[in-house]
Amino acid sequence: MPILESFMGRPPAFYYQHPLTFVRTQLLGFETLRGFVEWLATEISGAAAHPVKAWRWENYGVKPERPVQEVLARRLDVPFSHLTSRPWPDWLPIGDRIPVEAHWDLEGTLQVLDASVVSEVDRRGFLTLGAGATAGLAHRWAEAASPVWPRSVSAFSDIEWAENLEQRLPLLQDLEDRRGGAAVALLDAELRSARLTLRLLQGERARRMLLSGIATLARITGWAHVDVGAFASAEKQFVRGLRAAHAVGDRSAGANLLKCISLLLVEHGRTAEAAEVAEVAVRQTQSSEPRVRAMLLVREARTRALLGDGRSMRALVNEAGKLIDRADGEPAPTWALYFDDAEYRAQIAACHLALGEARQADGLLGEALQNQPAARARDAVTYGMWQAEAAVRQGEVERACGLVGDLLPRMVASSSARNAGRLKAVRSLLAKEAKDALCVRELDERIRASTVMNERPGLDERGRSLVA
Repeated sequence: MPILESFMGRPPAFYYQHPLTFVRTQLLGFETLRGFVEWLATEISGAAAHPVKAWRWENYGVKPERPVQEVLARRLDVPFSHLTSRPWPDWLPIGDRIPVEAHWDLEGTLQVLDASVVSEVDRRGFLTLGAGATAGLAHRWAEAASPVWPRSVSAFSDIEWAENLEQRLPLLQDLEDRRGGAAVALLDAELRSARLTLRLLQGERARRMLLSGIATLARITGWAHVDVGAFASAEKQFVRGLRAAHAVGDRSAGANLLKCISLLLVEHGRTAEAAEVAEVAVRQTQSSEPRVRAMLLVREARTRALLGDGRSMRALVNEAGKLIDRADGEPAPTWALYFDDAEYRAQIAACHLALGEARQADGLLGEALQNQPAARARDAVTYGMWQAEAAVRQGEVERACGLVGDLLPRMVASSSARNAGRLKAVRSLLAKEAKDALCVRELDERIRASTVMNERPGLDERGRSLVA
């Protein structure tokens, strides 16, 4: 079946989408799957090393047979015991990992910040923390005591340096909202600059202010990395932000970073762990502002819906609804203000969509799109794609094609790899429901035309047409 492997933004082939891809190309030296399977065939029976099987290992989450894993482990000097204690693909050696075991004091925080600095492009398009490690990180954050700061006076000039970042954060957030992954290099440079500045500042107040800014900037930068599919980098930045927020005792900001990490887990199929992380964030913010609490409750609700637990989802949504009703009259951190009525309705719609309740999702998405701020055009594309999915699931194929077609110009402008993935998902649904429908064929032509207008070839990383 034809697929949409890439559409806009950085092509998926730029990143190693699976740990095996990284190991195959960087550690074993096989740039092509053909060379890889030919080598495997010399070590084991040819049937276990069929090219189609190898492609599925890297692209569809299929686990190689035990003999294949043993051949790889032997070549990579990995003990066979790891194949059981750290099930596939966690045992594969994939390079540096985030030092999540670092102490939660100031020294440990600085250690994580240093380890998370990205000096060059990190091409690992997968999460580096194995199954359970992220949930463990969330629980350790919940249990960690606030670090003890040595009392010291900040020079006025040092405070000015910290305030400089604080004042730029709204502009940097707006830049990421509007340009997404296109701003990755600039945001990375800002983070490196902030970390270097932290080394120079003296005094408790200045360093606290700068660390608070780093927590926010790490979150913004992480989403830019997510937008281009650089998930390992995004994971680093969210963990970095979590540590910085903890260092200044900002529990709400830390929980917000866990919320971001939870979504990364969802997008990598680790939904149960995502729910556990989201639950920790909710449990640790009982006294947070209503808008913050509502936002975190809705994130957990979405993970529960993805697990098929409609009862828990509705209970969480009901609680969030009571809080959002009074949120406008209550204070909230600046970073939480994006969670307005439009965002709230869109996220509730996502919950219904996950449960297969397409009609409810459709109505809520229509309301969300009516109230969506113009500055958040990329999010409007996301919600539009969700609405198109809801339309397909209700049998409204022509309407779905119209919705997607109207979104194409904005998709080109936003260059979001995540929204390109959503386009792929909707197009796959259309292929199942009405592959030969005239509106689907016309939509394919519009996709081809949009790809050409974006000055990118209409081919995926395997040299096939994006649509056929």
